Amino acid sequence: MIRLRLLTSLVAISIALVLIFWGSLPFALFILTASIWGCVEFYNMARFAGRRPFFILGCGLTVFLVLSIYYFGLLGISLAIPVVVIVVLIYSFLLNLERGDFTDAALTVMGVLYFPLISFLILLHRFERGVYLVTLVLALSWINDGAAYLIGSTWGQRKLAPHISPNKTIEGAAGALAVTILFSLILFPLVLGPFVGLVSVGLRAIFGLAISILAQLGDLAESFMKRKFELKDSGNTFPGQGGLLDCGDSVVFNAVFSYWFFYLLQLF
Repeated sequence: MIRLRLLTSLVAISIALVLIFWGSLPFALFILTASIWGCVEFYNMARFAGRRPFFILGCGLTVFLVLSIYYFGLLGISLAIPVVVIVVLIYSFLLNLERGDFTDAALTVMGVLYFPLISFLILLHRFERGVYLVTLVLALSWINDGAAYLIGSTWGQRKLAPHISPNKTIEGAAGALAVTILFSLILFPLVLGPFVGLVSVGLRAIFGLAISILAQLGDLAESFMKRKFELKDSGNTFPGQGGLLDCGDSVVFNAVFSYWFFYLLQLF
């Protein structure tokens, strides 16, 4: 199982790296595809639980959200989120009266606004040395995942959140925290190059700490959804790992955090 997970990760990481360094448009198309894919997986999980989210509408609004971010940046987010909520509510209660359901409407909005948060990476990609910053965020998020899995499966004894994710352990979480901070200290000079002096060692450690915490919270959040939908995995696209949401859950919160971290760093 470990070999299969490792092979799957290496293939996925290689594809991601090619698209990150290829250019702004290919990377944005990659994020758009991943956002739609994640939205579909979320709706499929909801359908498995007997809910009926507005599948086509939600996927269309996901495209609208990502394109708004790509073309208008933060302004696009302030435009897209109200449009998403308003359109879903109108569709649910005015145009779809026979089967209008508030829970289905809420799940539709959730599908549009949850995994597509990775679109913040499009904005981060445009920063000075943005391709390296995006690589850093993805690398640290996945290093955290790998460390938590390996340390937890080897030395884990105490359960971290048994009612949400029985396999996660306190030892795995603590070990991942330490490993991610260490790699953050190591990778920052490689990523920022001549600009590394702008980020103190303390800030590098804080960044690694935040990445690890948010990655693990993102993992637990997705596990919580699966538990509520009574599913083990969000899909079966990636052998040994599950679906896209299973592989990318640690990146969702970190995409938002990393954008604001480096944005504020530029200001100060």
